[in-house]
Amino acid sequence: MAALAAFGLTSCATAAEQSLDVGALAESASAFQAEILQDGVVDPAEYERAVLAKRQCVTDTGATVSDVYPVAARQLTFDWEVEAETEEEVVAINNEAAACDEEFLSAVGVVWAEQNLLSTEDREKLRPEVISCLQENGGQISPGATYDEIVKYVSENIDADGREITSSCLSEFPEYFMISVTNAR
Repeated sequence: MAALAAFGLTSCATAAEQSLDVGALAESASAFQAEILQDGVVDPAEYERAVLAKRQCVTDTGATVSDVYPVAARQLTFDWEVEAETEEEVVAINNEAAACDEEFLSAVGVVWAEQNLLSTEDREKLRPEVISCLQENGGQISPGATYDEIVKYVSENIDADGREITSSCLSEFPEYFMISVTNAR
């Protein structure tokens, strides 16, 4: 029997000076998501409804899903696993499960993540803790490092020998490293 685990993370925000065009996002979203986005914001109940709808959709594909659990920046996620007789069946089920995101959560998740980014002030308050984490894990970073210097250090060390240095701090402070999808373009 072939098995493959997959993760159902919501859209992770990738910090913005530009604002997200929710109207344009709603126009290209499914009817389910467009209805949620019609007022330009995603409230907690709407976000949870979208996550649960995606979870049900993934369940309907034949995947085994976990309970929903919280992750950084007030986001929710769940994991899923697919067991099937052949690798082709696993791939087909995973493809169906991945399509659930486009139907129920992708646009809503982007807006929710964008709404829950750290403010510049909150990010600045967290900066000393992030630096301390990196240093405690063997990172060679200045105690006065700026946000940009921290991000550069982490990106340069994520796949290098110092992976453990950055990965534990990324796990402990994921919201610190989230930026706006409008900046990612």
